Amino acid sequence: MHLVLTPPHQNDLIEFHKMNQDLMIQREFSNLKNITLDGSKQLLKNIIMNFEENPNSDFCFIKLAFNLNDQDYYDNSNSVLVGFISVNEGSFTEFNFSGFQTLLTYGIIERFRNKGLMTNALNFRIERFEELGFNIIPAYIKGNNPASEKVLIKCGFIKILENDFGCTYVKRITMPKVQFDINFKEI
Repeated sequence: MHLVLTPPHQNDLIEFHKMNQDLMIQREFSNLKNITLDGSKQLLKNIIMNFEENPNSDFCFIKLAFNLNDQDYYDNSNSVLVGFISVNEGSFTEFNFSGFQTLLTYGIIERFRNKGLMTNALNFRIERFEELGFNIIPAYIKGNNPASEKVLIKCGFIKILENDFGCTYVKRITMPKVQFDINFKEI
């Protein structure tokens, strides 16, 4: 099996819906609780539209491909969807807790956790963030989630804020190091 990152596609609907049914994904993303197939379809449509129209957003699915070749598309016949990575505007509550309007979010299906897949996927995606010209990437970890914190630390993020609701991490992408060090202090 090979790790591949793919843009969202309408043909991913059934696997996307299955991912949304994962209890660990639902724990982190409460808007997915009790989501119907139609709800997943609308959410995927919105993700694709936002991905195509908003230059400040980024979204990819994390898949395990059975074989690597020159395919344009990996679907359920040649891969398994295991998670996602997104950079997008957070909610008003996340903004209040994190201090950032745009946040990195990610999730991985429970049976694929603790295998290093998210760390590898996020490190691959960080290269894309450089191409997109992001200065920094902030992430907000809700509540007690040591596994997500370990992923961020392994990917070079530093913790800059902690409160009763979670922790804010940030990673320097293209911002000059001197400027980053002035603006962000690790706690």
